[in-house]
Amino acid sequence: MNVNGLIGIEVGHFVELTVNGCRIRPYARLEGTYRLAHANLSGANLYRARLTRANLEETNFSNANLFEADLFRANLERANLCGADLKNVNLTKACLVGANLAGANLANSLLIETDLTNANLEGANLSQVRCISAVFMGARVVDANRFRAFGTQASFNGANLEGADLSEGVFVGADFTESLLTGTRFRGADLRQSILPESHRDLANDQPIESVVIELEE
Repeated sequence: MNVNGLIGIEVGHFVELTVNGCRIRPYARLEGTYRLAHANLSGANLYRARLTRANLEETNFSNANLFEADLFRANLERANLCGADLKNVNLTKACLVGANLAGANLANSLLIETDLTNANLEGANLSQVRCISAVFMGARVVDANRFRAFGTQASFNGANLEGADLSEGVFVGADFTESLLTGTRFRGADLRQSILPESHRDLANDQPIESVVIELEE
C-alpha cells in the first residue's frame, strides 16, 4: 500500500490508523525523511514499525505500543513518549533531546550514541538497556526503575539520578560529573573508569564517596 508517499505493510488483522491523511498499520515501514512531526499517535499500535530517519519531532506517542520498533536515527526531539512500550526498540543514534519518556518501558532497548539531553525519564523502566556512548546530559532520571544497563562511555553530566536504581548495572567509563545522586542505588554496579562527582553521595553501601576516577585493574 502506498498512501501519500508512506508505505504500510499489513500483517494479520490489525486496525490501521489515519494520520494527516496517511494510513499507518503495525509493521509499517516509514523509512527516510517521512514527516509525522506534531502528529497525535497516542495509544497507537506500532508494533515492529520501521521509522528509521523519520522526523517525529514533538509527535505524541504517549501510551503507544512501539515494541521492537526500529527508530534508528529518528528525530524524536521533544516527543511525548510517556508510558509508551519501547521494549526491544532500536534507538541507535536517535535524537530524543527534551523528549518526555516518563513511565516508559525501555527494557532491552538499544541506546547506542542516542542523545537524551534534557529528556525526562522519571519512573522509566531501563532494565537491560545498552547505552553505549549515550548522552543523558541534564536528563531527569529520577526514580528510574531497574537501570541495569550494559553501558560504556555514557555521559550523565548534570543529570538528575536521584532515587534511581542503577544496582548491578555496567557503567564503565561513564561520566557522572555534576550529576545529582542523592539516594541513587549503585549496589553491585560496575563503575570502572567512571568519573564521579565531587560532592558526597550515598552509594549502595551508604558510605560517602570522594571525587574519584575508578581505574580498570591491570
